[in-house]
Amino acid sequence: MSTASEWTWYVNGIKEVLYSERPHVKCTLDEEKNTLLNWVYYHDVMKQFSIRHWKTTPRDKSEPSITQPQLQDDSNRKQISQQDLLVCHRVTPSAPWITVILKLMSELCDTVPTKPRLETMNAQDLEEFANRIRILDWRIRNVPVPSAAEKISSSVRLYQLAMLIYLNRVTANILHQASKIQDYIDNAFTLLAELETCKPHFPMYIIGWEASTDEQRATVLELLGRTKKDPSSRSMFHVEVLVQAGWTQDDLAEGELNYWDKVTTLISVCSTMPSFV
Repeated sequence: MSTASEWTWYVNGIKEVLYSERPHVKCTLDEEKNTLLNWVYYHDVMKQFSIRHWKTTPRDKSEPSITQPQLQDDSNRKQISQQDLLVCHRVTPSAPWITVILKLMSELCDTVPTKPRLETMNAQDLEEFANRIRILDWRIRNVPVPSAAEKISSSVRLYQLAMLIYLNRVTANILHQASKIQDYIDNAFTLLAELETCKPHFPMYIIGWEASTDEQRATVLELLGRTKKDPSSRSMFHVEVLVQAGWTQDDLAEGELNYWDKVTTLISVCSTMPSFV
């Protein structure tokens, strides 16, 4: 069996261990386990994003699917949901934004699970869908961002801006707020230019794909270069290659590309499902 999504099995396995160790009604976790739970929840949420856009070549039906990773095909183990994890999760008083951002990222994936077919919706369905997007957009805009004096502030703001950009792009600007989207993009590049490094991959992908000028692209490449030199940074290979591939797609396109198709095409080029952590 291919191991292209093997890293997702380990996330599922850690979830199972954490779930089995806790009481099912009253839950108490020490600081170490709560930190581990945060780590698992983060990887589990970002795993959703990878799965939604990573489409592999059709395979023999007898081969287990790797686009919906499981621990093992013959396993009777319980598949632990994110809600199961949240039963025990303690919000860190000093950083409430961690849980808020992850919940919103999960809701984003649930609200727009597949490529929106807006042109096939009737008026009522379209309005209901737009209302769900409007509410989610409002909630993302109201994430409790730390004060500018806090070192983590820029990272939180980048996640917020990346989610807003992605939500509006992937729904074909259903909220009709093109000027706001441009403001999000401009603010994001201002932040990128100020950062020494940016280790999280998700905002680097989403914001990086928006670079349309030489100056913006230079900002992205310079930040990637600085981040790669940081010993604590994970490999930025996929980010660097796929962001530049996105620029090439945009430059060669005669018109505006469908955003869902663009992201899916780029991510699906990878033989190994990339992580957006």
